[in-house]
Amino acid sequence: MTVGPRIVFTRFASSTSPKLRPWREHVRRVTGTAPDLIGLDGETASVIVWNLVSANNRELGRGAHIYQRFDDAVLGAERLIAESGELEVTPVSGDRDGVYGWRAAHAGTTELVCARWYQTDRDRQHSIAIALVALRGASLREGARSNHPSLMAGERAAFDD
Repeated sequence: MTVGPRIVFTRFASSTSPKLRPWREHVRRVTGTAPDLIGLDGETASVIVWNLVSANNRELGRGAHIYQRFDDAVLGAERLIAESGELEVTPVSGDRDGVYGWRAAHAGTTELVCARWYQTDRDRQHSIAIALVALRGASLREGARSNHPSLMAGERAAFDD
C-alpha cells in the first residue's frame, strides 16, 4: 500500500472543547473571521475538523470549517479535492510583525488555510505550492481520530452519524 498525502479527520468532544480552541484561533487569525460551522445548531455532543497531511504526517493545511457530522466533513474534503484546481490562494500576514500565512478559497469561501505561520515569504510560497500539489493527490483517512480526554491519543473510530 502506497502512502501519500491525505485528509485526516479529528473529532472533538464539543464545539466548545478547550482542545479545539487553538485550531479555531488559528483559522480566525488567518481568515479574519471565526471558522464556518457546518450543520451546527448550537453546542453539540461532538464536532469534526480535518487537516491535509503529507506522507510523513506533516501538517500542510487545515480545513476552514467545523462540522457536526462526519459525513459532512468527508463530503467537504472530497469536494475540495475535486475543486483543487480552481482554488484562489491569498497571501496573508499575521497580526504580529514578520509572520506570513495563506488561505485558499473556492467561489469566495475560504476552504483551506495554512498549517502554521511562516517566517519568510519564501517559506510561505513553498508551503502553498506543496499544499496545492498534495491536495490534488490526497486520499481520505477512514474514521476520525478522537480528541476526547478519556480516550488514548490517536485512537480512531468510524462514526455513524
